[in-house]
Amino acid sequence: MIQCFSKYFFKKQPTIDIYLLFEREEAAKQWSRREQEWNHEKESREKLMRQVLDQKHKQIMEKLEILKQQQEEIYEKQQILINDMEQTRKYDLIQKQKQAKEREEKKPLKISIVQQEQPQSKLESEKKDDIQRDYNKQKDVIATTTTVEPKVKFSFLFY
Repeated sequence: MIQCFSKYFFKKQPTIDIYLLFEREEAAKQWSRREQEWNHEKESREKLMRQVLDQKHKQIMEKLEILKQQQEEIYEKQQILINDMEQTRKYDLIQKQKQAKEREEKKPLKISIVQQEQPQSKLESEKKDDIQRDYNKQKDVIATTTTVEPKVKFSFLFY
């Protein structure tokens, strides 16, 4: 029985070895194909990622360019506003100088009118003062002359 088994075992072994070799070769080929597929998929993913990143970079650069243009426009508008403000200040300064000059020109007229009025008002106030003094004097005279002092003392009334 052992002999039988050994004959059978030795006869079948070469076929098994060939079958195993064939399976191994087939498995290696399939593995190689899978690795190729994986490498191809990996390359495709990397290519797609580069495309996405390149597109995103392009969009960012376009936005940066737009922002740069907007900033330049804002800067130009600010410069225009600053120039307008300076011109307005200069205009206001010129207007104030003109007004001050006009006031100075009108001032002598006012002074001369006031100076003309002052002598009249001085005369009037002097007249009023004189009248007031005369009135006060008359009041004093009347007050002193109308005061009557009793000549007789009534001492007997106060016992």
